Amino acid sequence: MPTNSLPCITHIVINEKFLHYVVIHKIIEKEIIIADNAKSIVKYTF
Repeated sequence: MPTNSLPCITHIVINEKFLHYVVIHKIIEKEIIIADNAKSIVKYTF
């Protein structure tokens, strides 16, 4: 994803049944920073 497209709203599915939206703020190499209204600001690695 081009970084000039960020932030962006993303639709996700949790546990194969819960529909949820998060905001992707930044993607750096193998990290993604997400604003999740259920969890606050979260950093994931992949």
